[in-house]
Amino acid sequence: MGPSTLKAIGRAIQLSPSTVVGIVDRLEEKGLVHRQRDTRDRRNVFVAVTAAGQTVLANAPSALPNGFGSALGALPESDRQALVVSLEQFATLLEAKIPAEPA
Repeated sequence: MGPSTLKAIGRAIQLSPSTVVGIVDRLEEKGLVHRQRDTRDRRNVFVAVTAAGQTVLANAPSALPNGFGSALGALPESDRQALVVSLEQFATLLEAKIPAEPA
């Protein structure tokens, strides 16, 4: 899509801008995207993929089957939000440093 606002990204992936903010925050922490203020209207902030993000995208297999976007879009907003929360919790668990059990 090129540099886009959080609102435009949210519309494209059918999530609220507030949900997109959290996702973009995590992607920015990993150096995969960066925020850039509009030079004409500094109230607008655009999100753009970095070179590292492009590399990740180029090497990533398709994670979703055909028609998934349409099926997701057919879900009520509350169900999509609940799904995002669950997936974010799952991602946090995957990234957690779990101490080894004593032998």
